[in-house]
Amino acid sequence: MRETFSSAKPMLALLIVCCTQFGIMEAHAEATWTPARPVTLIVPYSVGGGIDATARAAAKQLSVIWGQPVLIENLPGADGMIGARRVIASKQDGYTLLVQVPALLLSKYTPGFSGPDPVAQLEPISIISKSSNALTINGKIAATTLTEFIQHCKTSTTPCSFATGDTTGKFFLQKFVVEAGIPNAIMVNYKGGGALISDLMTNVVNMGFTGLYSTLPQQKVGAVKILVTTGKKRAPSAPEIPTAVESGLTDFISENWVSLFAPKGTPDNIVQSVAEAVREAVKDPETANALLSMSAEPIGSTPAAFTVELRDEEQRTAVMAKKYPLK
Repeated sequence: MRETFSSAKPMLALLIVCCTQFGIMEAHAEATWTPARPVTLIVPYSVGGGIDATARAAAKQLSVIWGQPVLIENLPGADGMIGARRVIASKQDGYTLLVQVPALLLSKYTPGFSGPDPVAQLEPISIISKSSNALTINGKIAATTLTEFIQHCKTSTTPCSFATGDTTGKFFLQKFVVEAGIPNAIMVNYKGGGALISDLMTNVVNMGFTGLYSTLPQQKVGAVKILVTTGKKRAPSAPEIPTAVESGLTDFISENWVSLFAPKGTPDNIVQSVAEAVREAVKDPETANALLSMSAEPIGSTPAAFTVELRDEEQRTAVMAKKYPLK
């Protein structure tokens, strides 16, 4: 009996080693995912804006990393909810992902919204990049500072109009109008940044809540004037422009992250693998330079870090929505 057990010990040790190695290989296989066919990124905003440009820069490098085409499908409308609902209803297989911005967190506070919170129906994957927003006016308006523009609106015989391409802009412009005491303000909503910038340049609308990237080129030729940026500090691409807080707007901080989401219930190995690919993509010099040229900072966060940031932003959003409800 003792001899049988003794002779079995090497075999048992070998079996343990094999099982352990198999377990490691199996865990590694579960931890990695690579698409076997094209992946679609749903962009719920129009072609030509900063969100679309960011998605395309990331998609280009992701296709290199995965060896599969990464397609962009623009589905603007309903403050980004048409595209969001498309992804929410998609299979949880990593082949249909959502590109979104902080406006997603505000959707449930908009008038007429019904149904479950879209954030609760999505899996956060990674923040691709972050950038500042801006308060931008038409270049022919006789104002060069925020104070001068506020005075212009208060004394003008024609009510000033304010434009935004997403829900975040709606809330911040509502906050601005209320705190500045601007009378009879007209709010104009767009499906994306492209048409908004075009109308801002021709003075169809007077002020826009825009991405910094979308308006810097137009400022250089005098078509628009960026009065303030909305980051915690001055934007590296435009250090001469003061922040909104510097210009007297209390707690007027809006950093625009462009991020990837998957349908709720997507397996963790897919979420983690896509996040790792995003981190690799934004480290690529060509991709990083493309993002920097848009006045955006490459990020590539982990799903865990993104989730924490979402929770913090949701708490701040809830306070703002209560104080400045949309009409």
